[in-house]
Amino acid sequence: MKGVGKNVIQYLNDFQFGVGISGGAEAILHSVNRLLSQRHEDGSLAMLTVDFSNAF
Repeated sequence: MKGVGKNVIQYLNDFQFGVGISGGAEAILHSVNRLLSQRHEDGSLAMLTVDFSNAF
């Protein structure tokens, strides 16, 4: 599963936070989630978080 991280980094490029980085990114993701919720109450934007570290 470690090889998936490198593929995800290449696929997401500028649209990713914290891929391949342990810890620290969670605070950024929660802040972005709050910002999206406040500014786009109509649901026009969404954010997906995936944790591959415990997938298998």
